[in-house]
Order: sequence, then structure tokens, then C-alpha cells
Amino acid sequence: MIAPYLPDSGSQGATHKIESVLRILARSGRRILFLNSAHIRAEFAPSSAAIRNIAGVRLLQITPFTMPWRPAGKLANVLAMRSLVRRIAAIRPSLVWIYNSYAFEARFALMLSKTTDCRIVLEMEDLPRSRNRGRLNLKPILDAHYLQLLRRHATLITCVNQSVESSMSPARTMPLPYIMSPAVKLNGGEPFQGAPFTLGYFGHLSIEKGVSIFPSLSASLPANWRFTVTGRGPLAAELHACAARSGGRMQFIENAPDEKLYELLSQCDAVVNPHWSIRAMGEGVFPFKVLEAVAAGRLVISTELPPCGFDLTQNVMNFDGTVDGLLRSLAAAPEFRRRNLVGFEATVARVRSALSEDAIYATLRDMRVLP
Repeated sequence: MIAPYLPDSGSQGATHKIESVLRILARSGRRILFLNSAHIRAEFAPSSAAIRNIAGVRLLQITPFTMPWRPAGKLANVLAMRSLVRRIAAIRPSLVWIYNSYAFEARFALMLSKTTDCRIVLEMEDLPRSRNRGRLNLKPILDAHYLQLLRRHATLITCVNQSVESSMSPARTMPLPYIMSPAVKLNGGEPFQGAPFTLGYFGHLSIEKGVSIFPSLSASLPANWRFTVTGRGPLAAELHACAARSGGRMQFIENAPDEKLYELLSQCDAVVNPHWSIRAMGEGVFPFKVLEAVAAGRLVISTELPPCGFDLTQNVMNFDGTVDGLLRSLAAAPEFRRRNLVGFEATVARVRSALSEDAIYATLRDMRVLP
């Protein structure tokens, strides 16, 4: 597997999915070699290799050399990979799984496949141009170039939503918007059994994620609601201050460990996803926290979502991304869940069944992708 793994970066969605994929691959009984492409240090450091245990999987992790300026270091990794490709090709890998069509991951996989005829699985979590990386940034251009090559050579492309999947033709595809972590609590309390109710947010604390509405929300939260926020990011200090002023009605926990995060999630009545318009990003991403909350049996209040292969109309209340829109949704939330309870619970069961690690492993075996 080749992926940028930074478990302490605050990008919990990427971290959890990478760990789940490692566990799924390990079930094949094969040895796992993990090439960590994250450029972990912003300093001169040589390439290294070490036996590690990641998410319960014992593996060999290889870390390419790093440089003080990350963009230069990552470009140098791309240009200098031939020697490492030859060394890994010598062990005759049967499969290479890569996270996104990033230049390093993609070029490495293509070179390795050409040398060894191994299978390639491309895990598409973002389209190359789905995020604004600046006008002078060549990375999206390189990533888009390699995506075109991978569409022709990949054995399978897993897709974060149906819009991404439709753009991958004629490649063989599989929807994979989320992989349910074994840590998700499936037996949390029944929502809306008594006020005050709890609204939760679990994710990156940035403007792009819509978190900038939270200070106003905390000041106008209805008397029968409490607000729990966890995560890390540039808005953390402002949210700390909001929680301090809230008189206990808002709880902020920066960078909660997984065990604590899933405990808090199981105690929420509803979870908010105020992400900026994904349509404006070419519908090239999907907020995995939505399906994580659904799997945990929580009602979700969200801005517009791209299609992900599940009918979420009875589990997700749509709102317009504004504080007033969210307040209207909070007022209607208990009745919305009560009215849709049968369909709500059926969708929870479908998400848990289809997106568990067991189910995805079985699907990949049935598709004859895993060795």
C-alpha cells in the first residue's frame, strides 16, 4: 500500500480509511509493505525502513527521504523513485493499493506494475481539482495527468461517491464512500429520549468545513440543546473561547482520541455536517463523517451531499449552511426522526452491513481483486 499516513495530522477520515484498508489487505494472509508517502518531516532525512504495527497490522514501513521544503521534497521523491521501485519489484508484489492519483503514488504504482505485472487498486478520495490549491500549484495538474493513465491501467478504482464513479469510465469501479471503523459504537443510547438534546461535530476545524458558523450557533443555541465539538484546525482557538463563554452549553475537545471521539458520537442525538458546497468542488469528495454518524445510529443535519450509493433521505436533514437554517433543523429534528424511524433504522442496518471491513473484504474477494 502507498498512502500519505499522518495519524496526528487531524485528518481523521484519511487516517481511519488507510488503517481499515491495511487491515483488509492483511486478511489475505500476505505480507504487507507500506510505503508512507506523507513526507513526514520538513527536514533533510534519509529514506528509512522499519517494522511497525499500524492498526493491529504488523508490516514493513518504508519512508522516502525528506527535505526542508515539502513541495521540493515530494517532487524529488517522484523523480528519484526508480531505485526504490527496483528494490520492491524484487519481492514480486501481487497487488499495489494506492491512495488517490497523487503523482508519487500513481507513478510508483504504474512503474511497479510494468515491472512485475501486479494489480493496481486506485482508491479515489478526491478528484485532483476538487480542492483549491492555488493557481500556481502544479500538483493538481500532475495528479490529473496520472489519473488518466490509471484509468487505463488500474485493476479496480474505488470511488468516494457516485459522481466520481461516473467519471472513471471505462475503468472497473467499486463505490467506497466510507469504511466503518470497528471502534464505532453500535449500541449508543436511543436519540431524542429527553432534553436537553446534544448536537455534535467531529472533524477538521476550518472554514471549508463550514465550522465558521459555530461561534454564532453557540450564542443562539436553543435552551433544549447542547453542543459538542471535537477536532483540530485553524479555528480551534476561537471555539475554545466560545466554549468558555457558553456556561457549559458548548463542550469543545481538541483532537479527541478515537476512543473518546466514538464515545461522544454515541451520546449525540444529532450530528451536523456544515461542509461548504461539494457541488462547487465538482462533487469530487464526500464527507465520510456523514456515514460514520449514520452507522452510529445518529441523525445527520447536513448541507447538500453528492450521491453515495445509499438513500439517506430518512437519515439526513438538509440545511442551507447558515445558522438560521441549522436552528430551524434543530427545532424539527426530533419529529423528523420519529416520522422516519422505520426507514431510518433500515438505512443504518444497510450502511453497517455493506461498509464494514468484513463486507468490503468479502466484496474484494468476490471481485477477484485480492490475491
